[in-house]
Amino acid sequence: MLSAKDEKTSVRACTLGGVLYVVMGLVPVIFGMIAFKLYPDLGLKEIQNKILLIRAAKHLPPLLTTLFVSALWRKSAQTASGGTRWWPSAPGKPASP
Repeated sequence: MLSAKDEKTSVRACTLGGVLYVVMGLVPVIFGMIAFKLYPDLGLKEIQNKILLIRAAKHLPPLLTTLFVSALWRKSAQTASGGTRWWPSAPGKPASP
């Protein structure tokens, strides 16, 4: 922590940040464990690759499913490209094609 009003606040903030980091990191693990219980007939590859799409198609209306899948695809493309394609160029530098 670079800046806090005192040492006690800094320690609390770092501790809370660490706890929240661990809790948020466990969310996908818990989703995976739930998926194995809900879909025992699916193998590991099917669950890894299709569980979000299966759940979205089962519980969302078609329009929201389409929006969800397109947002998921866009985020995957952004992650794969390193985030450079979707960000505007820096001032004074040309945009990348």
